[in-house]
Amino acid sequence: MTDPVFFAPSRRYTAGEVANLTGASLVDSDLAHISIDALAPANEGGEGALVFVDGKRNFALMQSLKAAAVFCPAEFAGKAPAGIAVLVHPRPQQAFAMIGRLLFPMAATPGPMTSETGVSPQAHVDTTAHIEAGAIIEAGAVVGPRASIGSGTVIAPHAVIGPSCQIGRDGYIGPGVSVQYALIGNRVIIHGGARIGQDGFGFVGGAKGPERVPQVGRVIIQDDVEIGSNTTVDRGAMSDTVIGQGTKIDNLVQIAHNVRIGRNCIIAGLSGISGSVTVGDGVTMGGGVGLADHLTIGSGAKLAARSGFMSNVPAGEIWGGYPAQPMAEAMREIAMLRKLARTRKQGEGEVAEMVPATLEAVDILGLMKLLPHRYPFLMIDRIIEIDGNDSAIGIKNVTINEPHFQGHFPDQPVMPGVLIVEAMAQTAGAICIRNLNTEKPSLVYFLTIDNAKFRKPVVPGDQLKIHVKKIKMRGNLLKFACEAMVEGTKAAEAEISAMMVTG
Repeated sequence: MTDPVFFAPSRRYTAGEVANLTGASLVDSDLAHISIDALAPANEGGEGALVFVDGKRNFALMQSLKAAAVFCPAEFAGKAPAGIAVLVHPRPQQAFAMIGRLLFPMAATPGPMTSETGVSPQAHVDTTAHIEAGAIIEAGAVVGPRASIGSGTVIAPHAVIGPSCQIGRDGYIGPGVSVQYALIGNRVIIHGGARIGQDGFGFVGGAKGPERVPQVGRVIIQDDVEIGSNTTVDRGAMSDTVIGQGTKIDNLVQIAHNVRIGRNCIIAGLSGISGSVTVGDGVTMGGGVGLADHLTIGSGAKLAARSGFMSNVPAGEIWGGYPAQPMAEAMREIAMLRKLARTRKQGEGEVAEMVPATLEAVDILGLMKLLPHRYPFLMIDRIIEIDGNDSAIGIKNVTINEPHFQGHFPDQPVMPGVLIVEAMAQTAGAICIRNLNTEKPSLVYFLTIDNAKFRKPVVPGDQLKIHVKKIKMRGNLLKFACEAMVEGTKAAEAEISAMMVTG
């Protein structure tokens, strides 16, 4: 429950006032007079406390509440004990946060640590600095030459504002913060210990070891940004490091030189963003995310906690893992590892069960039952792995006895690229039919081929391993990403789409 020493409420609110302010529906109007002057979690509550309950797993809390009032969704409304003001709202936590900001404005927006206004006699402000009326410079703060501080902004004790830096209005620069080579907008909050605008980590190899590359860019922080304690934002090397409007950054985050972060992003603690990364608008990063340099993260992407990113992330996608990949693929890999780790008794001891039950193989006789193709146009000899209808690995043994080698460069035989693509299509078709779960005859018709690339010749004696992975399915239309490998080297790749037809 709210501590009355550190956080005194601005005033008391009645349940009726809370309903009017948030647009909530007060279930029992006779309880409109209930007084609220504290915030608490639902499992604690207390006298005068406002709580919220949301989500099915928290439903049981409603019946044991001990609070003055509760925000909850409509389906929970009849479950609170008598005497508690029930406020129905479609987004209970959002409404709770709104009232919290009204009850405890100093907790919602940091303010001065003393009651002094203006420039403290114990502050060190250069005579060329411009301090607007209404700004507060607290004891021990340092404001350098030509710096500018806007009205309503608080510079807390022992913060250092470097020469020529500009800080907008109604902001807060916390204790011990250092700001250099930076232009900062309005209503920006930078919590204690943060470092803004120091050198980026720029070095080039020299005869005697690493040599410093001058970092001559700036940091640009737009309006309504919040930066957590002990976070670092390096200035640009030759262009600027930019943090977009409304972005919220947690504690202990590293943002390197030339990074550009879009608007309204959320970046959780311990994340590290390497140099020259571009982050779109509305991106969410979980705690401990690591981004390699020069990546692009598309707008609206969600990056799972503790993930390591070595490739670009398309807009709107959810990625995770190490190295990171689309979340559905990462979860499949985790499930596969769990299956690999299962043990079974064998004799007197226990050994790892190395082959998961879901992986299947199909030999040539099985393929001939699945596919209508026959010699000389059956292009795969075996499928060594099938994972449901999501992926498979097919085998094609290339021999000089195949009829196409008689006319396709007979003096230097090379497997035609179109037949490699056909082998990919047959592997995809086999897993489609294998998992169609029907006794009716079925066909898979090849529809399109995209992004086909042939990397190296395939010659007699090679064994093609054809990796096929489903990337899209809509009704009876499917799309697959395919790679053909020879001894671990990619020989060809393509994206193919197909249509399943049940006869």
